[in-house]
Amino acid sequence: MKKSWILLVVFTAMFALGFTAQDAVAVGSVMGQVVDADNNPVEGAQVMIQQLVRGEDRFSARAETNERGVFEFPRVPAGNYMVAAGAEDLGRARDRIEVVDDEVTRLRLQLEGRQGGGDEREVGAIVGHVQTPNGDPVAGAMVTLWPIERQRGRQQRGLRTQSDREGNFVMLNVPAGRYVISAIIRGGVARERIEVIADQRNRVELVLQRPERRGGRGEGDGRDYRRE
Repeated sequence: MKKSWILLVVFTAMFALGFTAQDAVAVGSVMGQVVDADNNPVEGAQVMIQQLVRGEDRFSARAETNERGVFEFPRVPAGNYMVAAGAEDLGRARDRIEVVDDEVTRLRLQLEGRQGGGDEREVGAIVGHVQTPNGDPVAGAMVTLWPIERQRGRQQRGLRTQSDREGNFVMLNVPAGRYVISAIIRGGVARERIEVIADQRNRVELVLQRPERRGGRGEGDGRDYRRE
């Protein structure tokens, strides 16, 4: 009887230590507001937060502002982050923040608006998803967008983002035109052509495939993008 009681105490202590270690992860929260160039709240703006560290396990999440332009990320691991916001007709904004354990980090993002001077561009948005051939979502894929046609008088720049935990990504304020969009992660790559139409949410599905070596053999080493 005494031995059973001792074992019960030991197992209880082990479970307690396990839960304590799990709950010991430092987390805070982020709350902010998105406003336009005239300081009016922006409803329906897309907001993304992304941890400023390397690796597939870095935290990222998306939110949408309410009628008061307010957004919230309730549980964010402590660390340094980039927060970006955008609305199709109002421009975009971003800021760096530090999330502290058990504290609320507040910020205000003011959208830059379109550039004047007769150089306004027609823009759209790209809403995409990265997945395996089996349809499983792929998190942490680097997504890059490059224009196919050179736009006269403008410097060519590629746009980059990363897929979130559900394999989704968003690119806002993309000038209308034709592009090559690609997603890459160790063990898989996808590439598609897409035409961005102004004032629309242009959707794309990127299905990862194993890259081919020159000898015709797949990579076959390293971490596979598929989740068993």
